[in-house]
Amino acid sequence: PAAPSADDAGEPRVGARCDDARPCGAGTSCLHEFPDGYCTALCADAACPAGSRCDLRISPAICVAACAAQADCRAGYQCFLGGCVPACTDASSCGVAGASCVAGRCELTDADGGVEGGLAPGAPGEPCSSDAACASGICLPPERGAVCSVPCTDPLSCAAGVPFSAVCGALARGEGVEKLCLPFDPAGVADGEPCASDDDCQSRTCSAQVCIQGCDEARDCPLGMECGEAPYGSGRIEGCRIPPGDRYEVSLPSATLAAGYGTGLSRIVLPADVASVTLQAVQRSGERLAMGFHTVNQSVAGSLVTHFDLEGLFRYEDQPNRWLPLDGYEVVTMGLPNSTPDRVAIAPTALRFGLLAFSRSEGDAGRVTFEPRVLVRRGRDPGTGSIDVAVHLVGVGVSASAAPTNSRVRAMLARFDEILAEVGLRRGATSYEDVDAPSLAVIDSDEGPDSELAQLFRLSAARSGRILSLFLVRSIETGGHGFNTLGVAGGIPGPIGVHGTMHSGVAIAFDPSVAGDGRLAGHIAAHESAHYLGLFHVTEQVRACGAGETPATASCAPFGGGDTLADTALGDTSNLMHWSLVGAGGTNVALSAGQGYVLRRSGLVSWP
Repeated sequence: PAAPSADDAGEPRVGARCDDARPCGAGTSCLHEFPDGYCTALCADAACPAGSRCDLRISPAICVAACAAQADCRAGYQCFLGGCVPACTDASSCGVAGASCVAGRCELTDADGGVEGGLAPGAPGEPCSSDAACASGICLPPERGAVCSVPCTDPLSCAAGVPFSAVCGALARGEGVEKLCLPFDPAGVADGEPCASDDDCQSRTCSAQVCIQGCDEARDCPLGMECGEAPYGSGRIEGCRIPPGDRYEVSLPSATLAAGYGTGLSRIVLPADVASVTLQAVQRSGERLAMGFHTVNQSVAGSLVTHFDLEGLFRYEDQPNRWLPLDGYEVVTMGLPNSTPDRVAIAPTALRFGLLAFSRSEGDAGRVTFEPRVLVRRGRDPGTGSIDVAVHLVGVGVSASAAPTNSRVRAMLARFDEILAEVGLRRGATSYEDVDAPSLAVIDSDEGPDSELAQLFRLSAARSGRILSLFLVRSIETGGHGFNTLGVAGGIPGPIGVHGTMHSGVAIAFDPSVAGDGRLAGHIAAHESAHYLGLFHVTEQVRACGAGETPATASCAPFGGGDTLADTALGDTSNLMHWSLVGAGGTNVALSAGQGYVLRRSGLVSWP
C-alpha cells in the first residue's frame, strides 16, 4: 500500500498526518502524541478500516496503517510487525520481548542469528514459538497451546477476534501476571469449583484453591463471587474471587412464581473453607402463598450429594439436613448443616437449590414474588461465638430503661448465658425496647399469618442486622388442655437478618406466675433460641411412628421422634432440647458436641 500522507486525496486515512487544520475522517480521530499527528481509531471492540490493522501492543489497542516495507510508512515512522508505528527510541519502545532498537527501527534476531525487521505478524490463534512471532507480542507457552494470544479484561473480551475457544485467564509472564485469552479446557472443572493447580480448571487459572476467570465487573463472575483483586502465584489480577470476611450474603434476582410451580436450580459458588450456608427467600409482593425449598444438592467428585429433597420428605423420609415446610409465609429459611458430618457435610463446591410456591387449593391462580438470599459462613469453627440480642418488653411491667438493672431480667439473661456457654456461645451486644402493644401481652393464637404471635414478631421491623429478637410477654395461652406454652421460636431455623416478618423472633412467657424469678425464663429463652439457630427436639412430645404409620394415620412423630444428630439420644431428659421442662426450674440444660456444632455455624452467630 502507498504510504498515507497529508497530500492524500479525499479524507485522511489511518496513519495520515493530522492537526486542528486537517482533521481526520469519519470514524477516526487524531492522535496528537504521535509525530505530526496520526489518524487512528480504537480497535479492541471493532474492526479496523481497509488498509490498516489493529496493533495490540499499544494500550489501548489502535488501528495503524498496514505496511510490508519501510517505504510504505511516512517519515518518522517504521514498518514493524506489519504496521506503521513511530520510530523507536530504545528496546522497550518496541513492545516485544527480545527486540532491539537500531537507528529508530526495531529489529528481532531469528533462530539462526539473522536480523528480521518488519516481520509479518502472527494473528491470534496462529502457532508461535516466541513473542516476536505474534502481532500482539504474546505467544502462549507450549503447555497453553503455543499459539498467539491477546490481552483480555473479562470473558466477553475473548469471545470475538480469537479464533479458538477461549477463556480470560491468568498467566505469569516475566516478573508479573497478565490476563490473557487462554484455550478453554473442556475436561477441567468450572469456574468457582475447587482446584489444586491451573491444570484442573477450564479457565486454566486456579486462585486461592478456586477456578476463576478474569473479570471487569461482578456480572462477569459466577453467583457467589465478586470481581476484585484475586491472588495468582506471586501476584494479583482483577478476577472473580470469594468475598472477604467470615460471613457474607449473596442476593439473587427476584423471581415470581405461580402457585404450585417451582424454580429451576440456582447454582452458587461456595468457598474452599465453607462452614455453613443459610438459604432464605423473602417475599417482596404478590398474594399470601407459602414458599418452600424443593431441592438442595451438590455435585461432589462426580457424585450427587442430596441435602434436601421435598418429595422424599412428603414420603416421610427424613432428610440429611432436616427442614419442615411449616407456615412458609413472608420468609422461609433453611440452615445447612443442621446435622453433623457423619450424615452429610457441606462441601467446598457449588451448591444448587430450588424454591417453589405451594398451592392453597386445586386450581390456585395466585402468584408470589420473592428475593432469594444466601448467607455463607466460612472459616474454621473456633469453638466459641456470640449472639447479639434485642429484648422487646411487651406489657410485662418492666420498661426498657429499667430492664438492664431489673432483677428478673438480669436473672433470665444470666441463666440464658449459663446454658449456651456449654457450647461456647455467649451473649454479645444487648439492647432493650418498649413495645406498646397491650393486646399482644397475652398471646392467644400462634398458628398462621393472622395469629397474634405473627403480629408480635412483625413488631421487630425496626431492627436491622444479624440480631436475635427476644419478646417478653406475660403469657402464651395456646397450649390447650389446660396447659400454657412457655416459649415459641419463629422457625427452625428462624430468619437471619430479616426482621418484621411473622417468623422474626422468639416469644417467652415472663409473668412471675409462669416464669418465676426469671431463671426459668432464661431456660425457656435458651431452648427456643436453640430452635431459632437450627436445633430440633431430641425427643418429641408424642411417640415415634411405628412401621407403616404416619402422622396422617396415627398420633405419632415422624423420623424416629427425635433430631438428626448421632450424639443425642431419644428419651434423654437431661438435654436442653427435650420437648418439655424437666425438674423444678428446668434441670435439663445439657447440650451435646453435635448440637454445639450446629449452633455455632448459624449465620446469627459471630465468630471472634
